[in-house]
Amino acid sequence: MPGTRHTCGSAGDKSTPPVNLVRDFGAGGMMMAFGMVAALLAAKRGGEGQVIDGAVTDGAALLTGMICGFRATDG
Repeated sequence: MPGTRHTCGSAGDKSTPPVNLVRDFGAGGMMMAFGMVAALLAAKRGGEGQVIDGAVTDGAALLTGMICGFRATDG
């Protein structure tokens, strides 16, 4: 199954919908928080504003990689 739904639920059961936890809150929030910190550091050092790209798709890919890594090592 494509995307992050295959990481939700128990083995052998149908996947459980993530109810926006992985995509919007986890991935989007993580990317926005990281972008805000990076922008604040850049503004402090150089005084210029920054554009923050809170790419939900990129964040979901990062979180899914971590989850798949945990599963591969029984972690």
